[in-house]
Amino acid sequence: MKKYNTTGLTFDSILLAITKVITLLLGILTTKFMSKYMSLSDYGLYSQSLVVVEATTALITFGMTDAVNYFFNSIKEKENKVSYINTMFFLEIIIGIAGAVIICSLSKPICNYFGEPHLFILLFIVCLQPLFDNLVAMLQVLYVSNKKGKYISIRSLVVSLIRLGIVIIGCTIFRNLYFVVIGFTITAFLQVFLFWIWYKKIDFIINPLKFDKKVILPVLKFGVPLGLYILVNSLLRTSDKIVLGYFASTEEMAIYSNAAKILPFDIVAASFITICAPFITKYVKNQQKTELNSLLKNYVSVSFISTIGLASVALLFSKDILLILYDDKYLPGLDVFRIYIIIEMCKFCSFYIVIMSFNRNRELLIMSLIALALNVCLDIILYHLFGSIGCAIGTLIITLAISIYMVLRTCKLTEIKLKNLIDFNFLLWSSLVIFCSLTFVYGLSKIELFETANSFVKIIILIVIYGLICLFAFYKKVKLIFKGMR
Repeated sequence: MKKYNTTGLTFDSILLAITKVITLLLGILTTKFMSKYMSLSDYGLYSQSLVVVEATTALITFGMTDAVNYFFNSIKEKENKVSYINTMFFLEIIIGIAGAVIICSLSKPICNYFGEPHLFILLFIVCLQPLFDNLVAMLQVLYVSNKKGKYISIRSLVVSLIRLGIVIIGCTIFRNLYFVVIGFTITAFLQVFLFWIWYKKIDFIINPLKFDKKVILPVLKFGVPLGLYILVNSLLRTSDKIVLGYFASTEEMAIYSNAAKILPFDIVAASFITICAPFITKYVKNQQKTELNSLLKNYVSVSFISTIGLASVALLFSKDILLILYDDKYLPGLDVFRIYIIIEMCKFCSFYIVIMSFNRNRELLIMSLIALALNVCLDIILYHLFGSIGCAIGTLIITLAISIYMVLRTCKLTEIKLKNLIDFNFLLWSSLVIFCSLTFVYGLSKIELFETANSFVKIIILIVIYGLICLFAFYKKVKLIFKGMR
């Protein structure tokens, strides 16, 4: 009987992708329950707290997640490696506690900014959420670097199930937003605790109290510029919501937040790059140009057919999908929903990890600062011209510009020509296949049988048919890619 490798790069990528599909479905159910059973004002309140959490998470990261990836995979001596990891976790905990204090101290000004006094209590509940999120991200890097990606898959699945249970109970029985948010915060703490305990069985015990004063400066020297980049990049992602939070009502914020929610069209690409990140760092450091070129080229091909393929069918049936995901009270945000699908298409592959591997953190920071300033200006101008959809248009313009810059800069740093980095013939053929498949399923949707069918059933059947066509068309190419990665 043929044996399959269950510890390699290919297996971890596929397992993580499959798990993400399941967690995606659970996430959709979670969002559906919250959208359906929560009022627009409650969901708007929840959305405002998320903006604060996301901004604070970026503020306190100090580049520690990427620092863990860089130092863990660059240092060969076990003793030094443990010393660096302990120090980075010590720094993150101290900074995270400071972040919680900042949220609580600035709770009133934050409430005044959003014009929502009910946000006050919620801020005290979520103040430690940024710390938990960053610690999980750091632990995840360690698990991946030890080729234990399957633990991440299990964790994601369990957490998604728990969050869904909390939302169902909170929305249908207690009908209380605070119950849901408190449940999410407790879940975040528990996953950090369990991930931390389990890691000692895999490699070593992480003990922040055994930090090394001598390595604090090298860690901060690497992490702070990158942390500033992550902060600016996070503000860039949420700048439209921050601008809208000032001008718009809580109800309008609720509609925009759901419509502008980033859907995981990159579910396969994200799994791929998560598993490949440590290898990209190693290839760059060891100047293994051939291996790096092959890995990045495969990444672009897989990302294109998966991300563009999923986003395209979502764009075609955007109205039906919006109703399935949320509720008819969110239909005013349909145009924003469509624009954000196009935004995700523009980000079908990210070369951020490549540029970071060359230690170009300052460059990333400058690029993000310029993009943030331009995005805020565009959001304000376009909001006054077109309303909330203007903020989405501004984000689309900046996202496209950043994506182009990232590709060109990667080619420059790696000394890989654009034609070698991207298989344009494959991308052109893939685009033709996707277009023909979309045309076919759109034609099917106009048949009387489908037009009179239940919206959910219709969309599921059409997407399955579309997926099978694409799977048949791309199967050989994807098989060759993963076969070469074993």
